[in-house]
Amino acid sequence: MSLHKTKFLVFIIGFLLMFLVESLFQYRDSKLPRSKRVFFHSALALLNSILLKFTLAAPLIWFIANTSEKGWGLANLLNLTGLTHLLLTILVLDFFDYWWHRFSHQVPFLWRFHKVHHSDTQVDITTSLRFHPCEFILSHCQKFLWVILWGPSIEAFLIFEMGITIANQFHHANIRFPSRLDRILRWVIITPTYHAAHHTVDKETSDNTFATIFIWWDRLFGTYRDPDKIIKTEPLGIGSFETTVLSPINVLQQPFLKA
Repeated sequence: MSLHKTKFLVFIIGFLLMFLVESLFQYRDSKLPRSKRVFFHSALALLNSILLKFTLAAPLIWFIANTSEKGWGLANLLNLTGLTHLLLTILVLDFFDYWWHRFSHQVPFLWRFHKVHHSDTQVDITTSLRFHPCEFILSHCQKFLWVILWGPSIEAFLIFEMGITIANQFHHANIRFPSRLDRILRWVIITPTYHAAHHTVDKETSDNTFATIFIWWDRLFGTYRDPDKIIKTEPLGIGSFETTVLSPINVLQQPFLKA
């Protein structure tokens, strides 16, 4: 099986697994029927996937292969190969992703599109699918820069993408670990409790906690917020889209409305 097919299979299995876990151990009460949320966000994800397939998917893979062939990027300059190349690629690209997420909150133009993700008033596994098409395309455009700077192999890049997918699904899931276990996991990875704080209306928490796979970046760059010490864990969202959270028109036009 090719890595492309494996990546899609990982996405499907991860989504179904987290959906099942949510069904058995749901933490926050559902405000809207899960069936409507699954249908709406799956349709949005399908739209994004189609747009990516017919725009940047093939050019990005070609660019990665061409970059490796020309020896561009730090990984190629250091002659990294095998497991070392793979592990460092995951680490470095996750570091890049931390800054992309942080810039998406701090740069007004990027926030216009990223706020669609944050306008969801009920964070669960389907929220991991909720991205405006323009943000989805922009996020893939900036990956060309990642490739130039680091120079990953196609295999390492696709494995990193699988890791991002799993992490994204996991920390958006509407579940909660026992406090002691959650604190242990938070020394390495992002937990659902930790990421839920990122989706609160309160700017003190929503404008921090930007890491995706490894939590180290938040601790290193001063954006870690201990969820055990956060008082305002509700409400979720950005406070002005409660009645239109599953409106296709609202989601698509939201970035272009006057703030």
